[in-house]
Order: sequence, then C-alpha cells, then structure tokens
Amino acid sequence: VFTVFLHHFYRRRYAAIAAKAEEVLEETVRKGLATIEDFGHPMVLVGATNFLDLSKSQLRTFHEGNRDAHRLVFVDTFAKFRDLQERGSKVIFLSYQWLSWNSKGPSDTQWESMKKAVLQVIHKHQWTPETTYIWLDVLSIPQDHRSVQSLAVDSLYTYAKCADSLVVICPKTKHESTREVADLQSYKSRVWCRVEVLARCCTRGVEQIYVQNEDGLQPVRDDFVAEMVKVFDGQMTCCRQGHDGGTRPCDRLSLILPLLGLYFESLTRREDDACQGLAFFRSVILSQKDSVFPSHFSYSRGRGQAPERRVLFGDLISRVDRYAHTRKSVLRVSSVQTWSEMLNSELDGDMPDVGVASFDNSSFFNSTTTNDFTLDCSGSGSRKKVDLDNNNNSNNNNNKKRRSSSSNTCADHCHCPHSSREQQADERWEVFSSHSDTDVRQVERTAV
Repeated sequence: VFTVFLHHFYRRRYAAIAAKAEEVLEETVRKGLATIEDFGHPMVLVGATNFLDLSKSQLRTFHEGNRDAHRLVFVDTFAKFRDLQERGSKVIFLSYQWLSWNSKGPSDTQWESMKKAVLQVIHKHQWTPETTYIWLDVLSIPQDHRSVQSLAVDSLYTYAKCADSLVVICPKTKHESTREVADLQSYKSRVWCRVEVLARCCTRGVEQIYVQNEDGLQPVRDDFVAEMVKVFDGQMTCCRQGHDGGTRPCDRLSLILPLLGLYFESLTRREDDACQGLAFFRSVILSQKDSVFPSHFSYSRGRGQAPERRVLFGDLISRVDRYAHTRKSVLRVSSVQTWSEMLNSELDGDMPDVGVASFDNSSFFNSTTTNDFTLDCSGSGSRKKVDLDNNNNSNNNNNKKRRSSSSNTCADHCHCPHSSREQQADERWEVFSSHSDTDVRQVERTAV
C-alpha cells in the first residue's frame, strides 16, 4: 500500500511540475513577444532638419538635453507609429559601434559620417527632410534614468524593424580605449550591432540596409549578414572587461527575451506572407538556429580566471518550436469549431510533424495548452486517436475518462509491449487535466 501511495504521489507531483514548467514557457514567450510587438518605451525620433542642424555640443547633451530643448518627437505606441507612416513619414535607423569605454555616443568622425548618410538616403529615395525622422541611440534612449533606459533598450529590436531604412555607420577610425582599428569588420563583430541588423533582416530582409564609410553610401549584399546572424559569437564590452571580476551578469542575458520573441513571431508568420523578411528567416535562421540561439555561453571572469559555461537559451528554442506549432494550429480553427473537430480533421488528413513530449526528460508536454499535444510513448511515429471525456466535478475536481471503443486503440487489456506505458500516459493525462478548466475531447497519441 505504501508503495502504491508513493507511486501516485510522485506521479501527480511530476505532472504538476511539468504543467508549471509549461506555464513558465508560455509566460516567457509572452514577455518576449511584448518586447517586439509594441514599444516598451516610446520610440523617440528627431526630425531630419533638426538632426542636420545639430551641433556636436548639442549632441553631447544626449537624450535629456535635446528633450528639454524640444528637438525630439515621442511616438508612444506602435499604432501611432503606423499612423505616422501612413502620413508619409520615413524613419532612418542609424547603427554604429561605440568607440570608447569612457564616453557615450558617436565619435566626431562617425558624427560627420551620419550627417552625410542621412542626406544621401533622403536624396536617393526622394524623401523630404520635413517628413524624415532619425533614430540615434544617445538621442532616442534615456541616458540618466537606468530603469527607463532599460525599457528603451528592450524595445531596440522593435525600433530597428520598424525603420524604413537602416544605415551602418563605419568610417575607418580607431577605438579610443583599445586603439584597435574600427571599420566595417569591427562593426560586424559587435553583439549589439548584430542584433539590430538581425531584427531588421527578419522583418524586411536586406532591403534598404546601407553601409556608410569612406567610400560613401553603399547598399549591402545578401552575404553581408551571413556571419552577423550568429549574434552571440560577437563581442561585448562587459565580457572583455571580465564582468567586474564576475560580479555582474553578462549583457547577453538581456537579449534572450527579445530574440525569443523575434524567433516566435517569425516562426508563426502566415505562410502567404511573402515578404523578404520571412524568406530570410527560413533560408538563413532556421538552417542554423542552434548557432543563432546557442544553449550556453562562456562567461568571462577577467584575466587569470577560467571562463565559466552558463546557460543562455537552454532548450527554450526546441520547446518554442512545439509551442509555436500549437499556436499555428489554433489560428486554423474557426470560431465555431471545437477542439475535437479540429483534431479529428487534422488526424484524418496529413498531420504536419510536431514536437513530441518524452517522459524521460523535462519536456513532458509539447504545448502550454491542454487542448493540443502529442504523447510519445514509443517513438515509433505511428498515430492513434484516443477519445477522452474530461468531466469536471465542482466538488472534488476529479476527472473521468472514457476509452475509445475502437479496436485500433490500446485498451486496458491490450497485450502489446507498450501497454503499460500507454496506461501510465493516460494516468498522467488525467492528473494534468485535473489542473485545467478546459474541456478536452481529443488528443493525438503516438504508439506502436
């Protein structure tokens, strides 16, 4: 009796922990999407006319000084940004490498290159300075208030993907602190620069991405981003400085949520959305996603200390793949179609391959909803349908299930080698469904 008690106790505990883990995944995806679907901080722009008239001393007052001088335009939401675009306004996003550990913003050489780039882009597309706006980090992101600054930094990827044009500013010069050459190659090695380009490419491909250097304004080719998509192979100042002796978290961690949201958004984009960004995502990102979203990274503690291997994305990407498939299935269901009808129609036709949940690892379920998931009891790949009645009792919240009468399903008396695992799967399902208020009628099962 004690053994049976322990068996049921740990079975229920395992299912509850697994369900909680999937709730955490859904919350993580939700937070990631929040960083790319709307502005966590208003998008702050400066009109091209004001930008071109801005002196170096005015630039050095950064966001706060130019805000107080009423040179900045605040766009509060993504919807208002769309209104701005519909009125014919254009936005140029300026991306560049910081060349000092002690001072903010562009160097004098970069500043002059930025002004030339803005003029050339406006002339090339026959825009007008009056309807063109510029996004530049030290003007568009608050510099004094750290918490508000973090909100704007988290929205950096949304800003980059919204811009009509992205210009890489990389005139050949030297880094003030390291005395190393700074040019296009050094720009491409920086993590933050790579993120801005990646966000833009996943939305619009390489269209209207330019490089401004000593050779003038040049459009980029497709091979420009071949190396840059591996964002975390790039360099970060915090790593080079040893994270203050290992007392600071790595800035790479701040990129997890927005890049997770970016991945999920691209993964669930409609099939008929024939944009360059979707083609880029499928051809470039999906083919090497393990490198683009690494599970671990090397944490530096400074000179003389061995780096430490730490978790970055872990298994989040593989779990999001399964979750995204579930969400895409939801979008195909009409408002009057039940989950049972949807799953029956899917199973009667060609069911696309979905992620499966293994009882031997932490990925117990392949969906954050109880409405649509696969149980992999055998690994054989063959599918069987099982009818479940999830009758909620308001007093004890217990669930009763009914086996399908079909001879093709594994019944309790089935003598196949995996019947015991089949029964365990049903027991786990009963426990899990007891935590849900959803009436689930159908699941897809893989079994021998």
